[in-house]
Amino acid sequence: MEIVQRPLTANQYIALCRDSGLRRPIDQPDRIVRMIGEANIFLSCWFRGQPIAMLRAWSDWVYVCYIADLAVARPHQRQGIGRALIEHLRALLGQTVQLVVVAAAEATSFYHHLGFEKSQCTFLVRRKQ
Repeated sequence: MEIVQRPLTANQYIALCRDSGLRRPIDQPDRIVRMIGEANIFLSCWFRGQPIAMLRAWSDWVYVCYIADLAVARPHQRQGIGRALIEHLRALLGQTVQLVVVAAAEATSFYHHLGFEKSQCTFLVRRKQ
């Protein structure tokens, strides 16, 4: 297993969303291309030449980092790969940068287990599409 700073192609991203259960607009490949291209941090995890996990985020590299996606293909879940991606991100950013994630309900225990604190003061304006 190798974690690198390299984005996936749109097709690889869509396949990993399907394989992991991550809900993203995979029926809109042009939107996926923009989502990948606009992130300033993209970590991918590879096994035998295939992407098995990814982390997509934005950061100012000084104060805060917003994690948009964290996905691990189902056959590779519960092996510490998600944790390894978060640890790799922390190593890139240093300890002075706060991590923020809006987690799917089924992922909240994962983030709590990694030391994320539940925020009582997060506000959202939901997207229309």
